[in-house]
Amino acid sequence: MPPNSRCIGDRKSFKRIVWQYFWRTHQYCRLAVLLPLICAFVLGLTFGIWICQLDSRAASNGNILPTIYVVTATYKRPEQRAELTRLCNTLARVPAIHWLVVEDADSPSSLVADTIGNCGVLSYTHLYVATPEDEKLKSTEPYWWRPEGVRQRNLAFEWLRNDPSRTGVMYIADDDNTYDVRLFDEIRATRRVSVWPVAFAGGLLYEGIRCAHGRVLGWIVAFKPHRQFPLDMAGFAINLQLLLSDRQPNWPTRLKEDF
Repeated sequence: MPPNSRCIGDRKSFKRIVWQYFWRTHQYCRLAVLLPLICAFVLGLTFGIWICQLDSRAASNGNILPTIYVVTATYKRPEQRAELTRLCNTLARVPAIHWLVVEDADSPSSLVADTIGNCGVLSYTHLYVATPEDEKLKSTEPYWWRPEGVRQRNLAFEWLRNDPSRTGVMYIADDDNTYDVRLFDEIRATRRVSVWPVAFAGGLLYEGIRCAHGRVLGWIVAFKPHRQFPLDMAGFAINLQLLLSDRQPNWPTRLKEDF
């Protein structure tokens, strides 16, 4: 045997051992990288199937979110698009709503149609009705003498009455107000009528109610506190069952002394 033949054989064996070591280490590393990905995929698939099963069970048990019918009367003015967009961006974050937008106009405008059709609210209805000239506020009258949006809201009520099978809650949301999305969780829970405070209304930091044990004891208001129900338009919601039980739940076009 040549003197260096054993050394050459040892070198080849060493290289083979090193190569096998690095190959196996490479395979283990690949497995270590792939295993978490496989586990994440399986867990995600399992979670998705579980969510679908929960949704199907909720649907079969009737645990679907009640629909909130949001009524918005709007009229032409420079800030109309901006205020509709702000409201729409809020409503787009709320599940299970139907937005009823009623224009004070003789025909639907492209501005309103384009705004509400491209801002993210998936379910909406665009209506219109013009306020007669003799019902509009005169320059000599106080700002509160003739209520705005009456014809438009009454048309929305008529639309709701056209299908007695509708269920859910009706809420009036003017487009010049700002709303917290958490309010709609309270609205959705309305069984008959719900009321809550409204900020920066009637000359106060907020208008609201004084209540105890679920019963209204009085009102926190400054503007005409003698009214029977001194509520801001944004301060209440009505369950549709109660609303539709009266075939004529319309607002009068002229105010009474104790409105």
